Amino acid sequence: MMDRNEISISVIVPVYQVENYIDQCIQSILQQTYSNFQLVLIDDGSKDKSGNICDEYAKVDPRIKVIHKENGGLMSAWIKGVQESSNDFIVFVDSDDWVELDMLEQFVKCYSKTHAEIICCNFYAENKNNRYVDMHPIKEGIYDRAKIETEIYPFLINDGHYLSRVIRMCRWAKFIKRKLILDNLKYCNLEITVGEDLNIIFPIMLTTNSIYIMKDACLYHYRQNSMSIMNRFDKKMWNQVLILHNTLLDINDAFSIYDFKKQIEIDFFDLAVLCVEKELYSESSGMISANIIFNSPEWIKLIEGYNANQFKGIKKLISKAIVKKSYTMIGIAKLHVWLNYQIKIIKKGVTSYDN
Repeated sequence: MMDRNEISISVIVPVYQVENYIDQCIQSILQQTYSNFQLVLIDDGSKDKSGNICDEYAKVDPRIKVIHKENGGLMSAWIKGVQESSNDFIVFVDSDDWVELDMLEQFVKCYSKTHAEIICCNFYAENKNNRYVDMHPIKEGIYDRAKIETEIYPFLINDGHYLSRVIRMCRWAKFIKRKLILDNLKYCNLEITVGEDLNIIFPIMLTTNSIYIMKDACLYHYRQNSMSIMNRFDKKMWNQVLILHNTLLDINDAFSIYDFKKQIEIDFFDLAVLCVEKELYSESSGMISANIIFNSPEWIKLIEGYNANQFKGIKKLISKAIVKKSYTMIGIAKLHVWLNYQIKIIKKGVTSYDN
């Protein structure tokens, strides 16, 4: 049996334009209580000082490997990191996030007991004003192949709630056998900018033989970025949703071990609601996204994923508007957002929309 200290980890950090955050990220990794790891920093063509900061750290710590590449996007950066890594297990950390100092030690202890191919911890989601704990809704413990198929697959892409899954489908906050990632890189679509993590974690979940969900362990700090495409209005978002949707269907067809099509369609509809909602909370009217969706050839397929029970409040109104192709209802939703905004101005003195 492998000694605990012999478990080798590659920590992969894709880096782009994060000069204000990268120090906190790197320091939290270098100060880990478990030391048998390499840190792979992939500078994805940063124009700020991020790449230089990485180089300075590499000069003083031999565990650090820095790769500089032309800008190709987040997915291309972490893929390069995995390919250039040399250890048996992978832990991803995004460069504007940070981790608890005993994260690797906790992962190693858990692996020594369970030998699970994937270990999932919980995490903190943080912004300037708030922090909340994000816990996996599934029960903690080990899931072998049989339990994965009966207790995880039926809720993997959508668990019956809005954009919710029984396992968080992020790359980070996980300890993953490197071979699982390498074997599934062929399914990665570099055109995707919405749901990049889902693109790789989905096929990994279909090929793994064991998953362990840690209890209570919040070991990762996710910094909520208001400029992320998932957190702001972007006219190109719907096109990106279509690319993700088609990629997930292709992966589903490639494996044919469980039919995820209904879950994928529900998730597809949820993302359509998100597209419109993000526009409503911007200075725009909501009509740009609605018009694109209403006139999309995929609209018929889209409404197959409609589940009225998933939505409340403004999301419920948006969902009905999409099903009915109602611009009037979108206008009412915008009015609802505007009125709530005016109330917040009176109560709190806010200066921008906040949903």
